Amino acid sequence: MANQRVVDSDVKQILRTTIDTQPYIVCATLVVTERLVPVGYSADRLRQIELYLSAHLASLQDPGLIELTADGATARYDRGKLGTGLNGTQYGQQIQWLDYLGILAHDNATMRPATLRVD
Repeated sequence: MANQRVVDSDVKQILRTTIDTQPYIVCATLVVTERLVPVGYSADRLRQIELYLSAHLASLQDPGLIELTADGATARYDRGKLGTGLNGTQYGQQIQWLDYLGILAHDNATMRPATLRVD
């Protein structure tokens, strides 16, 4: 496994959550290492992409609270939109800006649903 560029506490600085973000960091590390290291992005840029990708993945599991009203009993969450890829969260949108070559956005755009055919 490649060396992780971020840790749980880093992710929790940008994503308000109580869940363990380590599984999402592992996934983000794999993607960044395999897809982005070979293109020559700087270590600082790779770290930022890994951070925001970890937050993007974790936020789909645990959406952040963005509004709370006590007496009116209002609670509003920043829910990512499944099926919209990196556009589904604010963190994913940040990744697209950081990945100026568009590699991850392209990967996302070319994914197709799997089909199974039995003859």
